[in-house]
Amino acid sequence: MMKKTKKILSVLTCLLLALSLTGCMAVVMDVNVGADDSGTVRVRSGYTKETMEQIKALEEDGESGKDETYTEFTYNGNTYYAPEGGIEEKTFRSIEELNALLNSDGTKGNAEMREQQDGADAAYRFSKNTDGSLLLEIDATEKESSEDAKENEYGMSEEELQAMSEDMVVVTEFSLPAAVTQLSGGKAGVTIDGKKLSLDLMKLESGKYRFTTSSDPAVLAGLRTPSFPDVKDGDWYYQAVCEMFKGGLVRGYDDGTFLPLKELTYAEFCTILANAKQIATGTENGYWAYKAIDACVKAGYIADRGGITPENYNVPITREAAVAGMYRVAKDTLSAKGSFTAQSIPDYDKIGADYAQDIVSAYNYGITTGMDAQHTFAPQGKLNRAQVCQLFFNVGMTQAKAS
Repeated sequence: MMKKTKKILSVLTCLLLALSLTGCMAVVMDVNVGADDSGTVRVRSGYTKETMEQIKALEEDGESGKDETYTEFTYNGNTYYAPEGGIEEKTFRSIEELNALLNSDGTKGNAEMREQQDGADAAYRFSKNTDGSLLLEIDATEKESSEDAKENEYGMSEEELQAMSEDMVVVTEFSLPAAVTQLSGGKAGVTIDGKKLSLDLMKLESGKYRFTTSSDPAVLAGLRTPSFPDVKDGDWYYQAVCEMFKGGLVRGYDDGTFLPLKELTYAEFCTILANAKQIATGTENGYWAYKAIDACVKAGYIADRGGITPENYNVPITREAAVAGMYRVAKDTLSAKGSFTAQSIPDYDKIGADYAQDIVSAYNYGITTGMDAQHTFAPQGKLNRAQVCQLFFNVGMTQAKAS
């Protein structure tokens, strides 16, 4: 993680460490990109008033810095003071010029921004998609810092250094011409609010990140390239997960993993299904999955489990509910190709009355062939994320429908 500190100025760092000051400094880079690919990059680096007072009080000669002027700026409700040269702004006229600015130490502010990451070198690259929208790729890699060995010289414990680091502000904020969609990478340290993308570099995990301003489903499908460490080529579910991810129907977790063996809930299943069918989704009555569940119940895709509450629907979905739901959704687009009967399924008598006939049809339509060579179904078994992806893949439902 990018949670260590590195000196901006060696003298100031020594003093700050000795004082155990937290929340003492901020380095903020604002990147504004216009519709014509021109814009500005501004870097602001400064300190709190209390920090400056402590620094002046500890300066050996008591004179240094007294005549220095500071420019006040506010970030996230806190006021910081930038010394001379602590605020810089440069313009760019093209994506090429923007990339050069973002990845150069040619300005004092940007050099300090990159140093402050301590062990994390974030490389930024903008490019254009086929529809003219922007693609932002970020490669955040960890590297060894030559300052690590010096940290204990200041008499602070590792825990104290960590606490100080966590309260510091090191942020890059992008204002882009259109709404931002994250294509890949972890979620820690990433905030998206419409056209604004914020990266907290003290929380951002090492790894590769991709963002775009495209809203074209075809472009988005082509851009989504899963890189989950727990989904590898050769896994039986690899192709299904990849296609579902490219189609925008599933995503990974904040740490970048997919967790293919994690059980899927009714709420999650209904949300995937609703997005695939372009029926209602969203929050209502304080429940994030309310609209998707309500739409799926009303459409007859799943049986009514009572009130639409987390208690009823944030529970693992059963195989009978999911497979029957897939059949009900896809039956009009598939052709029967099997000759299964109730007698073909060894545990048919254990399937609930609401689902029994649909399960037999699901066998005949190729949605499932059971759990083993005998075609055992295990109706009360739970489905994990990989299995659900495979079900959707089997019926060709891997693309979120355009609004």
